[in-house]
Amino acid sequence: EETGDFIIFEHPEVIEGKVPDNLYYGGTDSYDRDKAESTDSLGSCSIKKGFYKASSTCNKFAARYTARPDTAKEFYEGTAKLNYYYNSSNLIEYSNLLIIEWYKNNGFEYMLKERPEIAYANVRVSTMQNKYGIDPSTKFEWLKMLRDDISVNYEKLDDEEQILKFLKYRLDPDYNCDITIASALAECNLQDSKDIEVKASVNKNLAKFRIAFKFERGKLVRKFV
Repeated sequence: EETGDFIIFEHPEVIEGKVPDNLYYGGTDSYDRDKAESTDSLGSCSIKKGFYKASSTCNKFAARYTARPDTAKEFYEGTAKLNYYYNSSNLIEYSNLLIIEWYKNNGFEYMLKERPEIAYANVRVSTMQNKYGIDPSTKFEWLKMLRDDISVNYEKLDDEEQILKFLKYRLDPDYNCDITIASALAECNLQDSKDIEVKASVNKNLAKFRIAFKFERGKLVRKFV
């Protein structure tokens, strides 16, 4: 379903009158300058759906917004509308920063995805201390996440333009593809949420154990009880 620059492949699931938290994940490749004749670069925002229940669709891109309106603020507003509609957080590349300031200044800071630590696991040095967004130097990590996901969920791709951009980017990694970058950011957002859930589960299980000491055969030993 296409409405202007917004392309909806699946409207958000509504459970008891509300879109569930942590079901949809956004990613945005943004820009700082208003529309200019000297560039054909666009901004793009993708929404990726996670897992809710076995009877529902999952691990698929649900919607996309790709545009370059007359002002950058109009683009920022478009991304906020899309993420609000899907009750999703928005992961933004920490290079074009005016969009982050726009979110903060307009009451949408709660939508901003905090720095996803999962993308920094294999990065030796990152000098950025940002709270929101992601260091561009980790781009190879989120593109790898996207590649791995596509290899498994390629049959769930509904967006023909997105597929063509994926193929073009694969043939030419230097091609600056806004749709591919936004898709990779949405995938990184989703994978980071899974990583957080796993860590929380591990910590919860460890909390069940208490450490005690006792003597066995004349020796002091530590026991988990």
